[in-house]
Amino acid sequence: MELAPDPDRGAALVQLARAAGELGDPALFDHAITSAWRLVDARPGTGLTSLHALHEVHLRGLVHTRRPDLATDLLDRHRMSTTAIPPQWQAILHVTTGEVLLARADASQAEAAFQAAITIAEEHRLPHQIQRTLRACTSHLPAVGELARQALERLRIPEPNPAGTPAPIIGTMR
Repeated sequence: MELAPDPDRGAALVQLARAAGELGDPALFDHAITSAWRLVDARPGTGLTSLHALHEVHLRGLVHTRRPDLATDLLDRHRMSTTAIPPQWQAILHVTTGEVLLARADASQAEAAFQAAITIAEEHRLPHQIQRTLRACTSHLPAVGELARQALERLRIPEPNPAGTPAPIIGTMR
C-alpha cells in the first residue's frame, strides 16, 4: 500500500480487503482490513472509507474467508444503525447482515434482514443488492428468494406515466 498516496490509501486498503475476502484469502484479508481500520479510525471519511463501508467489508470478508463465528461476533458487538446512511449502503448492510445471520443458522433474523434489503433496494432501484439477496438465500430461504425474483421482475417493467401526464422531453433545445 505504499504505492497509494496518503489520501487514497484508505480506499485502496478497503478495496484490497474486499478483493482478498472475495478470493477467500484470510491472511491478506486480515492484513488489509486491520490496516484499513487503523486509517479509518484515525481519519473517518466518506464512501469507501466511511465506518459503515468498512464495517460491511469486514463482515462480508469474514464470511467469505469461512469465519462466520468471527463475523457473528463482530455483528453482535457492533450493530450499525442504517437509518443515517444513504439507501444504497442501507441495502448493502442488510444483505451482508443477512449473510452473516444465515451463516450462523439464524434463519428468521436472516429472513428479516434480506426482506429489508429487498424493500430498500427495490424502492431505490438497486437491482444488484436484490441479486445478492437472491444468490444468498435461494437454497436456504426459498420464500425470500421468490420475493427477490418478484422485485427484480418489477424493476424490469418501465414505470408508466400517470394518465394524462406527458412524458418528459429531455435534451430539447429552444
